[in-house]
Amino acid sequence: MAKQWFCMVLCAAGIASAVSARGVSEGKVGSAEPDLSYAFGVFIGSQFQDSGLEFDYMHVAVGIRDAMEDKAAISDEEAFNIFQAAYQAAYFEAVELARVQEEAYLAENAARSGVHTTESGLQYEVIIEGTGEKAQAGDVVEVNYESYLTDGTLFDSSYLYGESAKFYLGNIIPGFSEGLQLMSEGSTYKLYIPSSLAFGIGNESFPPYSTLILTIELLSIKTETEEYLTEEYLETPSD
Repeated sequence: MAKQWFCMVLCAAGIASAVSARGVSEGKVGSAEPDLSYAFGVFIGSQFQDSGLEFDYMHVAVGIRDAMEDKAAISDEEAFNIFQAAYQAAYFEAVELARVQEEAYLAENAARSGVHTTESGLQYEVIIEGTGEKAQAGDVVEVNYESYLTDGTLFDSSYLYGESAKFYLGNIIPGFSEGLQLMSEGSTYKLYIPSSLAFGIGNESFPPYSTLILTIELLSIKTETEEYLTEEYLETPSD
């Protein structure tokens, strides 16, 4: 998310530069049309919205005016360095807060009745205990599942597609693989997968230090065969 947002800001800067260059080449300073000016402000503001930074809007407006009138008090390079330093500081502060929040959530959850914690830190609840075989590392499993973030956001679900899913245990996140190997066919478990067993400090799909909550029904276990080791099954629930 951070990388995507930063690229969008650079894109906005590129658009502004292109418009400015075109205006100079055509002998025009710019347009005073309210709709265009407001649209540009909305476009820039939307890029700042999720930055984690706080801005004095009056100074933002003055900075835009001074830059467009070529009388800015600092150079473009100085402006970029100030912005980058502030953005990085805000980002790392947000990451640290997420780490502390995840630690607190897992500690509180581990204390709940019925929640078990493995040596790796994986937490799970047994909803239904099946009587079939247990999955092993080289197997492909057929499951129904729902995955949530700790704030209740539904991230993915096999039920959305109207059919069960199959996963090769050798190619899914560690916490998901470990949890499935605890289960017997016919079981339904609820897994609480710490970020250390999932996506770490996050990516474009997951915020930093996201604990994943998966409710999984293990329908069947397929032994390792060429039939199942295809690209279709070499995917994680987040793909």
